[in-house]
Amino acid sequence: MAPELTVEDFVKTYGTSPAVPPYRILNLEVLTCPEDQQPILASECGHCPRFVRRLDNVAYFRRENPAGSVSP
Repeated sequence: MAPELTVEDFVKTYGTSPAVPPYRILNLEVLTCPEDQQPILASECGHCPRFVRRLDNVAYFRRENPAGSVSP
């Protein structure tokens, strides 16, 4: 198991700079809206009036009381 090469070590070893990859891998977090079950970005959750907080990659939302229920 050889350690990773730095760019300088790569150039010394192979005599050329490493090629830039033609694509990048992005980390995109998508959640499902609790109201309409449509996909939304995690950053959009803060605009929802039911949003409470996000902790350990879980978004917490307030539950709405069923329509017409009244507490005694």
